Amino acid sequence: MKMKRLEIEDGSQWPDPHGLDLGWRCIHAPQDVGRGDLFCIESVLAAYDQLLHGNINAQKKLGMIRRAIKATTKGEQ
Repeated sequence: MKMKRLEIEDGSQWPDPHGLDLGWRCIHAPQDVGRGDLFCIESVLAAYDQLLHGNINAQKKLGMIRRAIKATTKGEQ
């Protein structure tokens, strides 16, 4: 499984787990969680840890991520 990544204004990339149902499968169908899924899960956890504990302005970074999501969503329509 490959997770989409969002590139934001500062050049960093952030995982976008939307639509992958990783959380649901971890709880309700753990036998269906493969090695690729585990890499995706780790990527999301690392990004979350960076927002909480990294040396970044988390509010500004979240704003950039939200703008990237909106731009990506508009391109899919």
